[in-house]
This record gives sequence, C-alpha cells and structure tokens, in this order.
Amino acid sequence: EEVLSTYGPLGNTQLLNYYGFTQDANPEDYVQVSASMLRAACALQGMAGQEIRERTAWAVDIGLVSSSDKTFRLKRDGVPPEDLVMLAGLYHLPKDIVAAVQTELQALLPGEEYEEIDGSYVFDKRTMRIGECIYQHASDSKQLLWKPGNGNTKQNVKKVGKPSDDEGGLGMGEDETLLLTPQVCNTLLQVLARREALYPPNSSLHGDLQRLQHLVSETGATQGVEHSALRVRIGEREVIAAVKSYIESGWGCNLRKDGQSSDGGNGKELSVAVGSGRTSEEKQDDAWGLFD
Repeated sequence: EEVLSTYGPLGNTQLLNYYGFTQDANPEDYVQVSASMLRAACALQGMAGQEIRERTAWAVDIGLVSSSDKTFRLKRDGVPPEDLVMLAGLYHLPKDIVAAVQTELQALLPGEEYEEIDGSYVFDKRTMRIGECIYQHASDSKQLLWKPGNGNTKQNVKKVGKPSDDEGGLGMGEDETLLLTPQVCNTLLQVLARREALYPPNSSLHGDLQRLQHLVSETGATQGVEHSALRVRIGEREVIAAVKSYIESGWGCNLRKDGQSSDGGNGKELSVAVGSGRTSEEKQDDAWGLFD
C-alpha cells in the first residue's frame, strides 16, 4: 500500500525554509508583528515614550506578555490575538486608571493572582482586571464598541474572557463584549499598515496573484524561486487583509479619533489616527525608528 507522510501544519514560510517548496492558499500561513511595532503605533498616536516603556515593563511583570520583544502571530481567520489586543488596550488606558489598578493588584498575596474555573481551567485575575478596565473606560467615555458583523459569527469571534484554546490565550471570563475599542482598532490598523509597507512600494496583492498565475502559465512549472517568493508574500498579504477586514467589519460607521460616529452609522472604514503634533512623515519615521 502507498505510504503517506505529512509535513505538519506549516505555513509557506516554514515549508520554504525547511523543505524548499510552497503551496497555493496555504491555510497555515501567518504574519508576525512585534510588540515594538505596537509601541511605535502608540507613539504615532501621541503617547509619550516614557509612558510606553513603563507600561511595557508592567505588562511583562504581571505576565500579560512574556517579554518586551514579544511577537504576535496573525492568522487567516483574521481574529487579532487576545494578548495583542489586551496590550494595545493597556497602552491607551488613562494614567489614573492604570495607577488605581496597579495599587489594587499589588495588594494580591502570592497565589491569589490565579483562580480555578470548574476545577480545571486556571485564569489570571490580573489580566482579567485589565480587560475589565479597558471595556469600562470605553463605556464610560461613550466610545463606540466593536460588534461582530459582515460574516463574523459567534463561533469565530473571540470574546473577552472566554478561555481560549489557542497558545497564549488569556481566558478573561464570560463577558461577550470585545476589547476592540476605537483606540485599540486604530492602533492595530497602524501596525498592519506598517507591516504592509515592508513590501515593495509598487507591488500589491492583486499584482502578486496575477504575476504568479502568469509565471505558472509561462513556465509550466508550479515550483521555483520566484513562485515560492510570491506565494509567501501572497499568503502574508491575505492574512493582513483578513485581520484588517475583521477589525473594520465590527463597525457600522466611520470613526473619528474620539471614537464617535461621524456619519450616522453608514460608513465602514476606520481612520488610522495619528496623534497631535506627530503627523509629518519625518516624525512618523522617527517613531517607527525608535522601536524598530
């Protein structure tokens, strides 16, 4: 009988590095973004560097992220990783709320940080508390809240606090409201724009798809150096597009920097907000260069 072997659930980048080939529409494709890109996006929105560094150190200290150079994996389902969303939300909390939560969490005795659910799932009270603060601040300041839509169902929408089976899931409780506040969404869109800008300026997803189709038709081959390079780039760009679409699909209106509706709920796009005094190309480059 024929014996079959599997390479495992590997994206095209891994397949190319380990085995020298790629495949079309690989479901395991992913894109990595770094915590440094998130910090730079916050700087572009007007947040002071010292404040960013202090909150990063605190996030590491309480276990929200494993390190200051943490990377986050974006996948084809388009759902932003929970720890990425949480870290972005933490950066945008007002100083007085952060100070109050820090005092509250410092009062926890060793071992009190964790709590069991149904005798099996252990969650961290500290990350849950931060999530509650992000949501409460958005509600109190009357920011619009993200809601699933445009094909996002309850099955594929990651919810606040629902224990996650994914690696690194934070499991924050039973609240069904997502933490994708306007500020968080704008920050994530900045990160996606920066990641997309790493590709050649005159290229596009549509152009890459056309070029790959032409290459296969012209050479009669499905594998090759350029074939693989294009498939890797196509896969990454499709992931970026999926995450962008997921974020934007939850809003039924255009969003201003203050998180309020600008058109009565008819639009679909979020603005990529830039902080006051940081709108020039030179200052944007300085912000990215600070953390790249």
